[in-house]
Amino acid sequence: MTNSTGKVPRGFTRYYVLKLLSESELTGKEIIDLARERSGGVWSPSPGLIYPLLGRLVRDGFVEEVEGGRFRLTPEGLEELSRSEVFVRRVRRQLDLMERLGFSVVAAGRLIADEVFDGFERLSGVFWRRLREGSGEARRGWRQRYREFLLEELRRLDEEGLGAEE
Repeated sequence: MTNSTGKVPRGFTRYYVLKLLSESELTGKEIIDLARERSGGVWSPSPGLIYPLLGRLVRDGFVEEVEGGRFRLTPEGLEELSRSEVFVRRVRRQLDLMERLGFSVVAAGRLIADEVFDGFERLSGVFWRRLREGSGEARRGWRQRYREFLLEELRRLDEEGLGAEE
C-alpha cells in the first residue's frame, strides 16, 4: 500500500493523533502502525508527517513526551479533542440530514465545504479590516503572526511532499 496523506482531509491527522493518544500512550511509530492497521492498509501516514506533528502538539501543550519515546495527551489536549469532536458531530448531523433529503454524501460534503469557505471569507474580511484600522504597532504584530503562519504552512506542505517542484 502507499503512504498517502491525500486520502484524508487536511487537519484529520492532527485530530486522529489526539484521538489515538486519548486511548493510550503511543510512540510515533505506533501511531503510524495503528493508522495503517485500522485503515486496512489504505492510509499509512509518513514519519515526515507524524513526527513534526507530534512536535507541534508538544509545543502547543496538547501532548507531552513520556518515558520510552511515548506521547500522551495533556488536559489541554483533551479539551482540544473535545472541541474537535463537537465539530465532527455537527458535521455528521448535517451530512445525515442532507442524505435523508436525497443528497449524495459527495454533494452534501460539497455544500458543507461551501459553507465553511463562506465563513472563512467572512473571518478573513474581519481580519483584513482590523489590520487596516489598527495602529502601526498592531499592524506589525498581525503582519508578523501572519508571516509565521504562512511560513509554517509552507513548511508543512514541503514535509507532506506537496510543495513546489524544485
